[in-house]
Amino acid sequence: MRRIQVFFLSLVCLTSIAWKWQKDPHIEQYTRKGYQAWQAGHLTEALSFYERASKLNPKDYDLLNTLGVIYEQVNLPHKAEEKYLSAIKLNEYFLPAYSNLGSLYWNQDDTKKASYYFQKRIQLGDPKDPWTIKAQKSLVTINKNNKW
Repeated sequence: MRRIQVFFLSLVCLTSIAWKWQKDPHIEQYTRKGYQAWQAGHLTEALSFYERASKLNPKDYDLLNTLGVIYEQVNLPHKAEEKYLSAIKLNEYFLPAYSNLGSLYWNQDDTKKASYYFQKRIQLGDPKDPWTIKAQKSLVTINKNNKW
């Protein structure tokens, strides 16, 4: 199930940043190569290309979120957390980063932080959005399993 989430997140991330490619052709080149490497399972190579693109456009919160997803895949949760938090710092309404942080913390059994970020995702999201509904379900599951 987590792989399906990551796949859909990757598609959303790529679509969201595509319009920014026009500003600098190197961003497009690095992002495209990063995506191709990611899809081929070459995660270290993907990170290298995405990091290059991010250096050219450090305020691209979509790109930071994508980096976070890949850092999770290579089992570097601290780097993933850093990227997600940076994305939120740049755009406090960037919903995918809240969902990703909630999942990251939940996978680390930090249910308090997971709950916080799922709650923020729910609070900021459209109640009919499938990702908001998913965050609600995740929060219900966390609350059932934890009594604080």
